[in-house]
Amino acid sequence: MVQLSYSNHNGAPSKQQFCHNGIAPLSIYVYLNMLKMGIAVAPCVFRTMLNFLVDSCSLDAILDLFEEMSPRGKLKQGFSVYEFVMNGFVNKGHVEIGFRPHCKMVEMGLVPQTMDCNRILKTLSRENSFQFATLYFNLVVEVGPNPNLMTFSTLINAYCKEKRLDKAFHLYSSMIQKAVTPNLFAVVIFSSIIGAFVRIGNFRRAVEVCYATLTVDISPNIVTYNNFIDGLCKKGQILEGELTETTTLFFAMLRYGVPVDNVAYCTLMDGLCKKNKLVTGLWSFELMTSNEVTPDIVVYNVLIRSLFTAKSALFEEPALHPSAALVEETPDDERSTQGEAVAAVEVPRSAVPARVKTCMGPSDSLVACRL
Repeated sequence: MVQLSYSNHNGAPSKQQFCHNGIAPLSIYVYLNMLKMGIAVAPCVFRTMLNFLVDSCSLDAILDLFEEMSPRGKLKQGFSVYEFVMNGFVNKGHVEIGFRPHCKMVEMGLVPQTMDCNRILKTLSRENSFQFATLYFNLVVEVGPNPNLMTFSTLINAYCKEKRLDKAFHLYSSMIQKAVTPNLFAVVIFSSIIGAFVRIGNFRRAVEVCYATLTVDISPNIVTYNNFIDGLCKKGQILEGELTETTTLFFAMLRYGVPVDNVAYCTLMDGLCKKNKLVTGLWSFELMTSNEVTPDIVVYNVLIRSLFTAKSALFEEPALHPSAALVEETPDDERSTQGEAVAAVEVPRSAVPARVKTCMGPSDSLVACRL
């Protein structure tokens, strides 16, 4: 006969001893009887019991425990029981086993909180368990709880990091169909998709997504633009004599009121100087200071390095005004014969801050780039 004692630390020693000895059913029996008697049990005791049941993959015992505790409203233990159990199975590599407690809780009317599900999904995505992450996401969509924007963005971001852009777009379409309205956090989703296209070098699609965000009143943030400009410069998109994607995007940032920081200016200057466009690069520095953006040590390092490496480029480059040096006019008939797509992004002088207009030259607007 086992003598039970509830006097030491709210009965913790007796149940922990049962768990360590492998007597899980007796541990559950003692725990439930303590609840019936109104004896307070510390959450750490419940964690100990759950941890043992998860380690031993005693799924039936966990489900029985949920079923017994649910009518009494005792599943609120100062921590998320659902998240604790799911994390336990995920850490043990038994993700699919953890799906059964999820369904059982929903059947009992104990729908997990969406926030807990989002954390589980983030854990699966971080461990590159995309198969299980997709299965878990489908389970949440099918039985509950209702996924929110963070649920979708977590998986979309994971797909984009692995360059699985087709799945990312499909998931985004599903989000729209389920009437999950993009809000201020939607910029995270679009930034992930844009960043993924930039990393694989598909700048045309990245530009399309970037301007598509503006049509739905979602403005990419400065981080998105900085990554975009950095990717374009690294790919050598700043070509001599023409306004390319990089400069178009830079002026679009000014047009839409995006606060351009020293990172964007520095990246643009570096790309221009590496293409021996030193005059235009120095103009970017002038534009930076006129916009009251304080240069840092990285900016000065770029300038010093460019002046040394360019050698005589400063004297060989045509002394054109930056607006003329960046834009290369191409006849319409020549463009049509070449079969190239042209995307026009005009930046009227009225849309540019007053302190920038002095650096834009006599032209009324900066005209389109060849994409």
